[in-house]
Amino acid sequence: MKRVLLLVMTVLITGSVARAQFSEVIKRSEVHGSFEFDGAYYMADEGVGITDSMINGRNFAFNGFGKITYTLGKFSAGLRYEAYLPPLAGFDPRIEGQGFPNLWAMYTSERFSFTVGNFYEQFGNGLTLRT
Repeated sequence: MKRVLLLVMTVLITGSVARAQFSEVIKRSEVHGSFEFDGAYYMADEGVGITDSMINGRNFAFNGFGKITYTLGKFSAGLRYEAYLPPLAGFDPRIEGQGFPNLWAMYTSERFSFTVGNFYEQFGNGLTLRT
């Protein structure tokens, strides 16, 4: 009986300490995100040269993405979700589909910054470094 009581007390105390530590982590954490949705409804218009065969039965198209970043101190991690169902006119039709093209984690110190995963950085309007 003493062993059972000791085990129960140990579990309760350990759980209480773990909960307090988890609560502190939650207080110091940040989550940021953004999303974008671009859609279009296409109709045949002989006046501008758009025919039913060009639309091919797909009157609605959209491109969408969402990005979420989690930060805790010097550590951050994130993901980007993209969907092209089907892609808007002017986009390569081969990209039709959805998924997570970018997943990454980063640690930044006073002198260095380490990033793993697949990511991209954009400088200004269009100059892009992709890895």
